[in-house]
Amino acid sequence: MRIRDNIILRSDIPEYLTQQGVVLKKSGKEYRCACPVHGGTRDDSFCCTAKKWYCFGCCQGGSIIELVMAIEGKSFIEAIYSLAQYYDIDLDDNEEFKRAKDYFEQEDDLISHYEKSLDKGIDYLKNKRKLSDDTIKALRYGFNEEHGSIVIPIRNSDGMLVAMAERNFRDGVAKYINDKNNEYYAKGETLYNFDRARKIMRKQGRIYLCEGYFDVASADDQGLACAGYTGANITQAHIRLLTKELSEFDSKFTVMFAPDNDEEGQKRIEQIRDKFKEYGPNLNVRVVKIPDGYKDFSDLHQAGLSIADLESEHIDVFCALRGVARCPDRETEYQYALAYLSTVKNPLIRTEIAEKLAARWGKNLNDIISIANGTKTETSLVQDFKEPLQAVQEYRELVTNGTIGTGFAEIDTSIDKIRKSEVFVIAGYSSVGKTFVGINVALNAAFREKKNVIFFSMEMSAATLTCRLIAMFMKKTEKEVSQLLLEGDDLALKVQKALGKKLLIIDQNNLSVDDIRKYINVANTMVFEGQTDMIVVDYLQYMPNTNTYEGMSETVRSFKPLAKELNIVPVILSQLNREGKTWEKPLMTQMKGGGDIEATADWILGLWRDGENPILSLQEQQSCQDKINMSILKGRRKCGQRDFEYIFKPEETYFYAC
Repeated sequence: MRIRDNIILRSDIPEYLTQQGVVLKKSGKEYRCACPVHGGTRDDSFCCTAKKWYCFGCCQGGSIIELVMAIEGKSFIEAIYSLAQYYDIDLDDNEEFKRAKDYFEQEDDLISHYEKSLDKGIDYLKNKRKLSDDTIKALRYGFNEEHGSIVIPIRNSDGMLVAMAERNFRDGVAKYINDKNNEYYAKGETLYNFDRARKIMRKQGRIYLCEGYFDVASADDQGLACAGYTGANITQAHIRLLTKELSEFDSKFTVMFAPDNDEEGQKRIEQIRDKFKEYGPNLNVRVVKIPDGYKDFSDLHQAGLSIADLESEHIDVFCALRGVARCPDRETEYQYALAYLSTVKNPLIRTEIAEKLAARWGKNLNDIISIANGTKTETSLVQDFKEPLQAVQEYRELVTNGTIGTGFAEIDTSIDKIRKSEVFVIAGYSSVGKTFVGINVALNAAFREKKNVIFFSMEMSAATLTCRLIAMFMKKTEKEVSQLLLEGDDLALKVQKALGKKLLIIDQNNLSVDDIRKYINVANTMVFEGQTDMIVVDYLQYMPNTNTYEGMSETVRSFKPLAKELNIVPVILSQLNREGKTWEKPLMTQMKGGGDIEATADWILGLWRDGENPILSLQEQQSCQDKINMSILKGRRKCGQRDFEYIFKPEETYFYAC
């Protein structure tokens, strides 16, 4: 619901807690106190920032909504009401909220109706599935007399009833039938029982993921945190839900993936490993080994066996051994293992794989470990050779799907847009308008081309940059936007809705290229739908060690491998030397760190204002005061027109071609 986003956007958790009488103490960028949720006595067990909180004692965390639910024992809807009143948000006229509330209440009423007939299906749940009365009550099973089926309520991560499934017993009817996807429920995005699992999973340090509704119920009945993907595959959305829920406080957390112990369930494990590597690379994932003779958690539970005692293996190790076992001969096993080991990030996991392979092959353990954790071998280097046909196919993909425009139509026509892995530098003197040009490039990529963009603002705060961004987006002055935001206008929400989380801002200072790489990785796994396409760095000289020649050279050169490895477009804003004349077209030799910038950049766009020339009359200077000159100082590819003139209208915060 948009109202939920509105509340979180306005929230300031430290301010809220202070208003409730909680005494906080500042610790770096966080605030600490005794936990107001479970009434802890340690004055540093609870920590929070403006938007997030976490307790190391009760192992709970989330947004301000989850905080109010936990402290006051409110339901999700009750917490929304309470916070809406606190932030002076009128819910009476909010049609979206009323529609959602009506939907949730209708689902709840329907489930309550089916619960009344549960006695007709209780034998199946208690005697067949071996579920306890407490679990049956907590999961709110019901019975549909018309269909003769067990009704399984489905809640979202906030605990609201959004849909239901049915376990049918009639011949000729599918065993399980789910509600169709709608505005509030999407099967491929919902983890069944996740709202209950999240309450205990941090205390247990793990969450089990399995396929079936009754598999989840069986694990829940044994007191385990368990959620179900209720389909053939774990989806990208499921993994993102986990990565967004977990945080830096959950470094010891484990995802226990439990596929069905049959051919269909086991053959998909490698595919799911790839999804975890792409969308949750920082998650520790283990494969639960269900013993032969049992298909799933429900079978084990019915047999009285403990799910928590099952053996498990890291997913990288499991898939390595499974892949090797499918090879037809020993030599093919060697080839497969070498290629596979290059995809395993953790050297300790590679060592574990090496130990098992050495035992399988009867080879010297140290030799296998050396290969596993060493540099590329001659055999693996063969894979780096690309035949012309492969290169041609990659080129077609690059030109078709791998270009991003600057938002300046004339420049885009001249250079045929920027291609992924190309480095684009915007160089200019102080106050010439580099940041506004960078904002225009970022907005074009995010809004018009629907690309994922991260803006690293090391010069100004995110608040100031956002004001400029909104002004350019809506073609208003910064002063107008500032006033609207102060008056409580929902401009930020409108922009967020239009951009759809396509543009993120990081306003941390002194970021290195390695820091930027880490932020991109987090965005790819926890925020964006898909991968980062472009970054804007404002600006180069604010990065660490760029005040020395060696430091600048190393920093500049690092952007090219970053661009190629992550398949992104880095847009880097850079200062020109102060001794240059601000009204003259700049030379590449005037760039700070010029030699390495010239060598690294695929494109360099120089900015200047010829209207500042002192030989011009006052009238001529005034007529040119909003004109910005741009020139392509370097192009890795052939381009047409190189010099351009634009007018930046401050009353619209927008660029127009002269």
